[in-house]
Amino acid sequence: MLSGVTFGGFNLIDPWKVQKLCNAPVIVVVGSRPDNWAVKRALFRHFPDWKKRWELIRSLGPLHKVRTMHSEGPVFFERFGSSTREAALILKASAFVSRVPEPLRVAGILARGLFSSEPFGWVSSYRSL
Repeated sequence: MLSGVTFGGFNLIDPWKVQKLCNAPVIVVVGSRPDNWAVKRALFRHFPDWKKRWELIRSLGPLHKVRTMHSEGPVFFERFGSSTREAALILKASAFVSRVPEPLRVAGILARGLFSSEPFGWVSSYRSL
């Protein structure tokens, strides 16, 4: 499960390659429908290899949506190596606290803690309690 295909700006991960190398399904999840025109424009303006990056983004296939929690809006996803139904069931089964699937929610919390400007990340905020 990936939270988008871009990391640290426009570093791209190829979910097709991940799926083939790991021999396991990959689900790419995003919280809102991407503005592909804005993405292409940003790639063109900032990267000499923008065509290669854009081709990867274009190759991802159709975007699907699923409501993982009844009280919240949908998440959007692309699936590689699984059916749309299987991917939607996995996303629904792994969303416990919010519409964001738990593996991605926890990874985001950990990443914010690891890369925080505060020593020990989020732990230091508890010192004042």
